[in-house]
Amino acid sequence: MNGALPAILPPPLRPGDQILVIAPSRAVEHAILAPWAEWIHQRGYQVLYGESIGVSDHQFGGSDAQRARDLQEGLGNPEIRAIFFARGGYGAARLLDRVDWKVLQENPKWLCGYSDATAILNHAHAMTGVVTLHGPMPFQFQSTMDWEHTLQIMEGGLMEPKSNDPPRTFYPFEPKILSNHPASGLWPLQGKLLGGNLSVLYSLLGSSSLPDSNDAILLVEDLDEYLYHLDRMWLGLQRSGYLNKLKAILIGDFTAMRDNTIPFGKDPVSIAVERTRSLGIPCIAGLSFGHGPVNNPLPLGWTVNINREGLSW
Repeated sequence: MNGALPAILPPPLRPGDQILVIAPSRAVEHAILAPWAEWIHQRGYQVLYGESIGVSDHQFGGSDAQRARDLQEGLGNPEIRAIFFARGGYGAARLLDRVDWKVLQENPKWLCGYSDATAILNHAHAMTGVVTLHGPMPFQFQSTMDWEHTLQIMEGGLMEPKSNDPPRTFYPFEPKILSNHPASGLWPLQGKLLGGNLSVLYSLLGSSSLPDSNDAILLVEDLDEYLYHLDRMWLGLQRSGYLNKLKAILIGDFTAMRDNTIPFGKDPVSIAVERTRSLGIPCIAGLSFGHGPVNNPLPLGWTVNINREGLSW
């Protein structure tokens, strides 16, 4: 695990900029991405497809070499101002050691996705300090995935407000404290956002791909996991010490969870609370992100505020 690097905010998108979509994980066809591409085009941007779109190597969007080359070329091309990861699945972590990440630090740009893309988003921030975006993917293009907020952030929504501007509250919600942390004196809570898919985070333990967690707020979500697997992952994160310096844990959607014939006996939220209670930090629910119907985009590596009204920066 690296020490924290200074946060680098990618330049805001401007009409006419080039946006690249690639498939670092599971394969995806051009036709599935057409509605998203048309919407992006209507917003004034140019859409480019990587060589990994429309090809397959078993489950993957091409071979590891093809997918890594796609990512490397996108990172190194100064004309490309944002890269969207087309879909999740599995395979992104196989590319991390095949890519020269210095080019991203020299030429910051937006990287957006979630699920399996958690590996790239966190590794990129850990290696370079560049802020990435845990947000919707073109494969699932639909209005409920909060595409408007996604572009709003990329178009300058994280820039410092003027001195007379009110704080930006992008996500009004009613935070629910789930742990036994005393709520008195908690607000406002401030910390750098990190995290994403719990399974992927667990797979990165012990590597340099996990950003420094000191004073961070860890966001977590997952899909299609056995409940006892969740307990194992939280236990691994706990025993590794990665959770020890967190400010809070932000719990998103845990969708389509599975159980054994003999039930595990706890739901995903209860498992998280039990495994982190000894840390004395709050587990907070109420904000939708992950594999549910609404996936609010959240900037990884950026400092945010959470209070009784919602999340702002």
